[in-house]
Amino acid sequence: MAPLTYLRVILAGIVLAAFAASVQAENRTVDINQACDSEPALMIERITLTGDRMVLHMRYTQRAGRPTRIGIHPPGDDMAFYITDDRYQQRHFLLEKDGIATLPKHDELKAGEQRRFTLTFERLATRRFHLYEGKLPNSEMVRWNCTNIDLP
Repeated sequence: MAPLTYLRVILAGIVLAAFAASVQAENRTVDINQACDSEPALMIERITLTGDRMVLHMRYTQRAGRPTRIGIHPPGDDMAFYITDDRYQQRHFLLEKDGIATLPKHDELKAGEQRRFTLTFERLATRRFHLYEGKLPNSEMVRWNCTNIDLP
């Protein structure tokens, strides 16, 4: 094998190995365990990252003595969740949700009960981001916001 051809084969192998390693690094699940700023009963437990998606695994724990009702706006609604980078230059809206009622329906939770659910977004190209619930017409509703979420 000519030296130049041998060098091309080695370089191709290195490029292929680097590509495989980057794809593997792209698909991962990380533990976050961060309470949301506006509602400490709402936690981001972990985040699953895939090539083009970011899935937030959430947990709401009803701590008060009275039952509470929870639900979220559906994808496509201007009141639905969205994520943004820490400079507010990228904004990705909710694509899918699972495990929680879609408003106007609600899930009722009694004291001590938990609800786990997921929120799926297009993946951001940043390590720090914020999660916001969209515009709310009713000031009596609590807006769920989680800021300064850091991916390790």
